[in-house]
Amino acid sequence: MQKQSSRRSSRWWGQLIAQYEEGQETLAETCRAAGVSVASFYYWRRRLQQEQPGFIELGIGTSTTKRLGGRCSLELPIPAGQVLQVTLPCGWQLCIPADLPREQLALILSTLKEVTC
Repeated sequence: MQKQSSRRSSRWWGQLIAQYEEGQETLAETCRAAGVSVASFYYWRRRLQQEQPGFIELGIGTSTTKRLGGRCSLELPIPAGQVLQVTLPCGWQLCIPADLPREQLALILSTLKEVTC
């Protein structure tokens, strides 16, 4: 009989980290329920953050957005050479380079208002 590997994938760790961040349990409780150590949790969280530097998942109504007169406003500095990736509810992805001129961005956004995906 083959021995099952106790190694877990990056995806599994990412899901555990997201579960902890969205849940009400303490870190110790989350780790105990998953059968992992707190040290391993911190190791994997740091490792996954290094793999995807600057990744921030946003949603309408989260604490990272500000409501202004019915519109959402968000200030998110994008370092030079980086790209802001926006995934629309229909699954389309829009990748915006940090150095895209405001006028072009305004044109893209106004066009998206007209499109039904």
